[in-house]
Amino acid sequence: MDEQALAARFSAMSDDELQRRYRSGDMTPLARDVAGEELRQRGLLGDEDGDAHRDIDADDSARVTDDDSLGDVICLVRLHDLMEAQVLCARLEAEGIPAVAGDAELIRANSFLRQALGGIRIMVHEANAERARQVWEALKRGDYALDEDDEATLASPD
Repeated sequence: MDEQALAARFSAMSDDELQRRYRSGDMTPLARDVAGEELRQRGLLGDEDGDAHRDIDADDSARVTDDDSLGDVICLVRLHDLMEAQVLCARLEAEGIPAVAGDAELIRANSFLRQALGGIRIMVHEANAERARQVWEALKRGDYALDEDDEATLASPD
């Protein structure tokens, strides 16, 4: 899609939709530039806001920023279970790997879209991809599961 077509498409979007798309991290550099310009014209984006790709969940502490030294942001895995996606993002964050659950809020709001969207995308930087895959594999194997002694300790009020 060329710049004019993108400008026409973005100008037809509501403020909320355009902001969600801009912050999703799913745009090509050209689309991001054109959307950013449209947001600036509407007074919804300052120059300092143009540097971070953000998930639409404002409470999500995981932020995958546009840092060239870490490479592109890629999709590590697509998950259909919202809780599983949240657990994986939390585990990746605990391991020091910034991660975002793309489309999680959209699927939370309308679960019928889960199949159409292909699930929740767990997004990480290319530089962190190998370590993130290792964490994902360990999580699937159950390496982080609590044993009975740990569960009893957690349940104890002491």
